[in-house]
Amino acid sequence: MTQEELNKFMTNPDLVGAVIYMINTHIKLPYPHNLRSYFTTGHCNIYAEILTKIFEGYAIPYTNNEHVIVKIGEFFYDVEGPIPNRMVGPDYVEITIDQLYDLPTFGVGNYDKNIDEEIIKTGVQIGKDHIKGLIDAKIEEKKGHSL
Repeated sequence: MTQEELNKFMTNPDLVGAVIYMINTHIKLPYPHNLRSYFTTGHCNIYAEILTKIFEGYAIPYTNNEHVIVKIGEFFYDVEGPIPNRMVGPDYVEITIDQLYDLPTFGVGNYDKNIDEEIIKTGVQIGKDHIKGLIDAKIEEKKGHSL
């Protein structure tokens, strides 16, 4: 896969959506939380970190000091998937991954460093494994066409 093909692949909204779906259906959260309650009650920065690490080099976190979203390619995403660009107002500003924990909303939810680190690690692994599987399939497909 050429670098240009990889860039196009990694910023494809269908791929990002598939990765979000895989994370959302496979990640285990601490009781009594479900996916929606956990990542929409002060843990959006955790989800932003997961996406930023999966799509490293392609993803940029943004915040309006109330919510954190991630821009991958030309589109914005959070735990619920793509966010229409028209919904991302000028109050959203680019931040670094290191700034994810300096936000005023950090600490609103029940943060537990050990649990959060495990959720990040697991979420990133789920996403990277899914992408690797898709890339391997594309490479095999190309091999099949060149025979």
